[in-house]
Amino acid sequence: MLRFVIVKRKVIQLAGKTLVVSLPTKWAREHGIEKGDEVEVTEDGSIITISKDSPTHLSKSAVELDISGKKEMAKRMVASLYKAGVDEIRVLYSSEEELQKVKEVLQETCLGYEIFLQGENSIEIKNISTIDETQFDRFLRRAFHIMHTMADDVVKGIETKDKDLLFDVFSRDLDVNKLTDLCRRLINKNAYTGQNPESLYFIIEQLEKISDIFKDIGKRLSKEDAQLPSKELLELIKEAAVFYKSFQDLFYVFNWEKLHAFRLKKDELLPKIDEAFNTLEKKDLRILSLVDLLAQQTYDLNGALIAYHTTF
Repeated sequence: MLRFVIVKRKVIQLAGKTLVVSLPTKWAREHGIEKGDEVEVTEDGSIITISKDSPTHLSKSAVELDISGKKEMAKRMVASLYKAGVDEIRVLYSSEEELQKVKEVLQETCLGYEIFLQGENSIEIKNISTIDETQFDRFLRRAFHIMHTMADDVVKGIETKDKDLLFDVFSRDLDVNKLTDLCRRLINKNAYTGQNPESLYFIIEQLEKISDIFKDIGKRLSKEDAQLPSKELLELIKEAAVFYKSFQDLFYVFNWEKLHAFRLKKDELLPKIDEAFNTLEKKDLRILSLVDLLAQQTYDLNGALIAYHTTF
């Protein structure tokens, strides 16, 4: 358990210029600080941190990441290390824009990550989470639930011409990202103790991509000047949403008969989508492309689904 002791010290002025603050005697004794030793002083706005060891000396489990000149990839690089299970990252950067990208990804996902120390052109990120790793199934079920509501609300938003609801579908993708990233992190840290983690990891990764499709549909249709889909396209969106939800059912209640029905539905749906590319108006084609991608990526999960439910 972390213990914080707050003490007050008076600032002393030496030689008319230098300001000095004394170190607590007990702390100095516990850490072997003696006259002539050097300590690290790190500035962070109105806060300074004094430490015996340099913040650049990271633990063996830490990773150093240089994002200098890589602003466009900074968020993905940090998020990838989070999913890989890394607990400490020392990030080197060369511009405020790069630093801002790191701060953005910490807000958007990376549950438990916090900026612990900040120096000149570097920050140290640490996992300070107390997340109960035994709750993996609850995290995954929550992600599935959010995606189920996204599928329902895309259809409902179009039918009721509710652009606020469609925008809400777009914003819910961030919640899915947080949960699916956390689940992949727990798998990589061997905190998941269930069956076939490799297959499950792939399924979760694809779920995040499917969530992106719902997000993109909601984002495009929620724009003020966006035209809502035609009746024919709406019917295809409904069928694709139901098709996705049938995968969720298969994940939790798997049997070969339901899997066969899943395949037959794919054989029925994809030709309809292909034909619609020849019949729909140009204004509907972008959304139709997303519906096609939704159906394809949902069906492509069947192999990993079988592997996940196969036990020896």
